[in-house]
Amino acid sequence: MGDEYMSGISRSQNIIVSKHALKRWFQRSATPEMDPALAWAEATEIRGHGLEGDEVRYHTLSETVIIRKGDTLVTVIAVENAMPTVRTAVTHVDRQTG
Repeated sequence: MGDEYMSGISRSQNIIVSKHALKRWFQRSATPEMDPALAWAEATEIRGHGLEGDEVRYHTLSETVIIRKGDTLVTVIAVENAMPTVRTAVTHVDRQTG
């Protein structure tokens, strides 16, 4: 596997968590004990964020934005440190779901 991490959740959803994303998850998530693949499954897609990836989702509980390229979660961003376009996209989701 090398640069990848797969939990039981990841395998069931065909999602791979890169070592980089896992490291960032532990550094940046408000819920580091949670599996990032589970957070991905629970997260809401955001748009208009200005980030590069096939899909970008916001996970409310962990207060993170997770980026997927192909079948791999490639990085995790703490919302509080995100660029303004990401924070705006997250605020828009919060208004719709809140």
